[in-house]
Amino acid sequence: MSLHIKALIALIIISVLWSSAGVTVKTLYKDFHPFVVAFIRFAIATVVMLPFVRKIRITKQVLNDLVPVALYGAANIFFFSLGIRMTTANATAILYTTTPLLVAIIAHKTIQENVSSQKAIGILLGFIGVLMIAFAPPLHAGRLVEGDVLGNTLIAAGVLMWSLFAIRSRFVISKGYTPLTITYIFFITTTIIFLVLSMPYMNQVQLAFLNINYLFLFFYFGIAVTVVTYVLQQWVVQQTSATTASLTNYIQVISAIILNAIFLHEKVTLLFIVASIFVVFGVFMATNAQTMHLGRQVLSKFKKHA
Repeated sequence: MSLHIKALIALIIISVLWSSAGVTVKTLYKDFHPFVVAFIRFAIATVVMLPFVRKIRITKQVLNDLVPVALYGAANIFFFSLGIRMTTANATAILYTTTPLLVAIIAHKTIQENVSSQKAIGILLGFIGVLMIAFAPPLHAGRLVEGDVLGNTLIAAGVLMWSLFAIRSRFVISKGYTPLTITYIFFITTTIIFLVLSMPYMNQVQLAFLNINYLFLFFYFGIAVTVVTYVLQQWVVQQTSATTASLTNYIQVISAIILNAIFLHEKVTLLFIVASIFVVFGVFMATNAQTMHLGRQVLSKFKKHA
């Protein structure tokens, strides 16, 4: 199996698992504070990864290089945890779809990556779509369809942090660090931060381990949605690029809206659909070269084996 087909399979797995995050957190938030959910999630992930990172030497240099990167990832979790509590899972999924747009913009500013006119138009369309989603709630007289303005703004801040995390991960990978090392330092850093933040709610941690249903959800969140997705994401970044890795959003948003409709009974308005089209089409235009290149390579491999 070629590297490109493996990357495509990894992207699909990441997308489907991440798309279930909205349903998972919305269910857990009924009885747990967001900081407690984040702490337990990453504590489980950190412990599960221990057997795979035994040979990693965590030196002062490693911490100096990777903790600043990990802080971007932790900031994403912070804004996500607070934002999704206020807004809808659908709005969250669509806003995270703009990750490739931000990656393209930031990459242009930081490493002078070329931005073509097509990419610029795509970025503009995506930005318009995001504005429509983020500030549409007042137009619906307080109905939480597109979510909440503050919640959407917090999610947008999380998207920015996640984009910076993706780009900085690519940079430290080029310095010789492995995806596993980057991911593990991120997990440890995030666990420590949310341990501190969840201190006032520690009585809820015991509750999490006394109920089998909660226990299943936390282990699913900590292992499938966290360990599997982050390790695969870093592997795709290592093998391809930060922009290609962010293409998970194409599949994720469709899967997320379906899951949110089934389990959370979230509805969408015409305005939300129009805004979503702006975002998805804008992302496609901005990353068209990477998308088409990956698609052609996968199709050519299938034709050879047909």
